[in-house]
Amino acid sequence: MLRYSLRRTLHSLVVLVGVLIVVFLVVNQIGDPARLMLPPDAPIQVYLDLRAKLGLDDPLLERFWRTMRGWLTGDFGDSLWQGVPAMDLALQRVPATLTLSLASLAFAVPAALLLGSRSAIKPGSLADRCVTTVSLAGVSVADFWLGLMLILLFSVQLGLLPTSGFSGLQYLILPALTLAFRPIGRIAQIARSALVEEMQKPYIQTLRAKGLTEAQIVRRHALKNTAIPIITVSGDEIATFLNGAVVIETIFAWPGIGSLLIGAIERRDLPLIEACVFVVAIMVIALNFIIDLSYARLDPRAKLRGE
Repeated sequence: MLRYSLRRTLHSLVVLVGVLIVVFLVVNQIGDPARLMLPPDAPIQVYLDLRAKLGLDDPLLERFWRTMRGWLTGDFGDSLWQGVPAMDLALQRVPATLTLSLASLAFAVPAALLLGSRSAIKPGSLADRCVTTVSLAGVSVADFWLGLMLILLFSVQLGLLPTSGFSGLQYLILPALTLAFRPIGRIAQIARSALVEEMQKPYIQTLRAKGLTEAQIVRRHALKNTAIPIITVSGDEIATFLNGAVVIETIFAWPGIGSLLIGAIERRDLPLIEACVFVVAIMVIALNFIIDLSYARLDPRAKLRGE
């Protein structure tokens, strides 16, 4: 397990360096950052001062190594938008994003397993067709449209829930439901497919002969043996939560790192953009690392291959 963990750590570091290089190249290829940050009628001296402040007059290689040193130390400089360290701003938004992501996952996974299990017990039945329809709707509906429809229904028409902000549990319900709808569909599809295949195996017939009901077989035995594909897609959805929460946080004015990134992009705040991307990349890489370790726990064959 130790060798497996060290190898995955090395792979994660390589991925992180690759992400940072891509971010640096993209930021330096979108045009003159100083021009993008300033209004069109800005005085030339203000433009020159900003270029000097950002170090844009230095050679590209020198700027790259300076940026790399900043990444290694976590120092991305001060936000041009708010005038405080960019990394501090990004880290302050992490708890809100994690709260939204975990709440969505806590709703999506049990709901998806319930739907997938119910569908797999009797393939081709009315319940199976209904679950298939719901899961297809989940993976097809756009998040931003669903969020707006939920606001229109529960906030505007019924007046039950607030439209935006974060001041209590009631503010979490709509964005969490919006973010969870697509993962419910995807995880339910994977769970159904894995369980239908698992229910055809010989040991299932033995369990039926012992008098266990279909629901008991699924709950006590089949789900455990289909854990790896379900964990895989669930982990992938958590990563999607961290990346895709940008839209949801913007719609519901959720104070997470996604809405902060949108604000930084709108204001051409390059230090803050880099800090936000860095933090999101770290969270996604850490999540994938945890999932890889869970494989080694759940499947001894995966552990042997890793070691």
